[in-house]
Amino acid sequence: MTTRTMNPAGSLWHRWEPHVHAPGTILNDQFGATSLDDYCKAIASCDPPIRALGVTDYLSIELYEELVKKKQEGKLPEVDMLFPNVEARLDIGTVKGKGVNVHLLFSPDDPNHVAEIKRFLGRLKFRYKGDDYACSRSELVKLGKSVDSSVADEAKALFVGVNQFKLSLPALEDELKKSSWAQQNLLIGAAVSTNDGTSGVATPDHAFEALRINIESASQLIFSGNPKDALFWSGKGVLSADQVIKRYRSLKPCIHGCDAHSVDKLGVPDEGRLCWIKGDVTFESLRQACIEPEERAFIGSVPPRGGLVGQTITSLRVTNVPWMIPNELPLNPGLVAIIGARGSGKTALADFMAVGSYSMSAHVNERSFIRRAKSFLTKSAVTVKWESQEETSGSLSSFEADEGYEDGRVQYLSQQFVDDLFV
Repeated sequence: MTTRTMNPAGSLWHRWEPHVHAPGTILNDQFGATSLDDYCKAIASCDPPIRALGVTDYLSIELYEELVKKKQEGKLPEVDMLFPNVEARLDIGTVKGKGVNVHLLFSPDDPNHVAEIKRFLGRLKFRYKGDDYACSRSELVKLGKSVDSSVADEAKALFVGVNQFKLSLPALEDELKKSSWAQQNLLIGAAVSTNDGTSGVATPDHAFEALRINIESASQLIFSGNPKDALFWSGKGVLSADQVIKRYRSLKPCIHGCDAHSVDKLGVPDEGRLCWIKGDVTFESLRQACIEPEERAFIGSVPPRGGLVGQTITSLRVTNVPWMIPNELPLNPGLVAIIGARGSGKTALADFMAVGSYSMSAHVNERSFIRRAKSFLTKSAVTVKWESQEETSGSLSSFEADEGYEDGRVQYLSQQFVDDLFV
């Protein structure tokens, strides 16, 4: 479920929680008497707020469906997007006796995504004593009762079935090739820890190296909060970007979650390693992070920032200029270019920022917008707000009289100045 949050300032960093369980999770449920309403309150109280929530359960999206209803009731006001994270275990074990975990992250954008996800999961099979069992609730219950005939309770049988169901990576890849819907709406994430991830299949003789590479190559995302892993998968570690791509098909973003199975762990990942994704709070931003992992994904207590707070403009407001609508514009701290058609106001906006930041030279060229439009800017002013919350202002009609422009906050080279360099 997505609530679109298109920011007029452009791409910003938002906190994501891609790996979190909920009361009723099929395996290792430690939530006790915590209700889904209490769960939603705990999520809503997280600071910084969680904007995208990956509702995680084993081989199931039933809890995701329940939380979508809670969001529709207004119970998750801070969360802009819910998406299903189906956790599965491969039929490849680690040296610690765990199945290697993979995560199937599905886009919530398609209105029919719930039915499509269930259809895709139902095509994944596990063979036991010559019979194939599908990845669906009824089939998993049947598997559980087949494995342990003493189990009569459906919930217990589901627990046993889910615990026994192991996914074949080649079978997953084959079904993915057959489903155009899944190809467009599914991202695969690999756990790489030594406990239940790909690092756990390593042996001194490297006998399982090819298996490990197969898993990581089939994945678009890496579930890890380790800074060294983030460097490695972005091509900044022991392998170059070209070497990572050659060996693992692509560079990959590291994402990380709290993996909470109890209410006290909600939104509290180990070592404060929060997950940040740059872009609108949409599944498309996660796809974009797979293309630009270093620029779009980050693990840390706070997101990356550019300049100092006293050197970063956050917004610009102009008064008494009726033709400028809206008269206040948010600005992205990572702004590098103003793009627009000829005559759309690019130079005007740059001039306004220069005036408001005490950076418009008194010797500005007569061809500049600020000089040519002077008669239309009588009693007009511009105010620039900085990330430090400080505001600086300047007159658009009498800026030349202000001596403060000799000590500007930014260096402004107008288009006319640049043009004159080549005359």
